[in-house]
Amino acid sequence: MQYGYISALLAAGRNSDALTQVDKQLALYPLDRRLWQLAAQTHAQLGHRLLSHRAQAEATALSGNLVAAIEQIGLGIKAGDGSFYELSAAESRRREWQDLEKSQRKN
Repeated sequence: MQYGYISALLAAGRNSDALTQVDKQLALYPLDRRLWQLAAQTHAQLGHRLLSHRAQAEATALSGNLVAAIEQIGLGIKAGDGSFYELSAAESRRREWQDLEKSQRKN
């Protein structure tokens, strides 16, 4: 039901309301790939390129594709529109995924 509600908010152009709702849901369900995809769409509509790429990277990582997630978050970091905090968090997440991907390759 929440997916539909957030999608309806986006379709109605109520992007800030959609962001509030998707953030609330992600706080409850941080491993929900579909919520991360909605977050990516919401941030994209708001013009938040770094946050949009980061949310899409989270969804991709939850799908099990760390290489694509690393690539996606790298695009977000290069976008150059995030705050210092957002950029630091994205770089930290990228390093975490790189380490995880490297350890998976070794096994």
